[in-house]
Amino acid sequence: MLKNKSRCHVIYGILTLCIGVLLMLYASSVPSNTAKQPPFQTSSLSQSFSQHSTTILNGKLKTQHPRILLPELADLSTTGRLELFQQRYRQYQQKSITAYPRPCNQPQLSALTVCWLTTNNPHTLKLALETLLNLPLEQPNASGRYGNGWQLAFNYDLLASSSKLTSKLHLQSLLVDYLKLLDESSATLWHGRLSLASNAWLCAAMLDIRSEKQRQLIIRAQHYFLQAAQSVAITDGLARRI
Repeated sequence: MLKNKSRCHVIYGILTLCIGVLLMLYASSVPSNTAKQPPFQTSSLSQSFSQHSTTILNGKLKTQHPRILLPELADLSTTGRLELFQQRYRQYQQKSITAYPRPCNQPQLSALTVCWLTTNNPHTLKLALETLLNLPLEQPNASGRYGNGWQLAFNYDLLASSSKLTSKLHLQSLLVDYLKLLDESSATLWHGRLSLASNAWLCAAMLDIRSEKQRQLIIRAQHYFLQAAQSVAITDGLARRI
């Protein structure tokens, strides 16, 4: 049982790192003369590691949503987004695929978010926003509880494209909790500090870079994530040499 739990923590740490790395690439610098911005900028990770700072943001955080999952949707109108999903459903039917999720029959936050995304139903959006803003914050700690920052970030990201989501104080509050833990040294690197830093960076990437207070939180979160990613890269290199 203990071994299975440890294995789950390791997998969770790896997954959150991968998501964080993708998001870090997504926030990397983009040439100003680029006509159409790609979802992810494939700059050198090693270069980013050497430049991470506690006072300067490495790269440029995009202003449109979604920023993490399905960033291509940011370039589509509501009609274009709905047609994209309808096209996918038609492909399922053509291939006789019936075992796919039907989120509109579920009361969970993520299901409500996906239901609105694929139907644009205003009542579903209202329910999703109410559920999100009333979602209890799971306080993280340094001994195995990593909070629900990733869940908040993913749903904030998708619902923010509705223009009805105007407050991010809920998310900002949880980010501050992550940063307080990362300011200390009690969390271990593997599936500890790594998971906390990844959750913090996902939360931070949802904030408004134009707000000076939020900008400072974003910079701190990026610093800790890059620091954790660099440490993991170093330990992985050492492990391969043994």
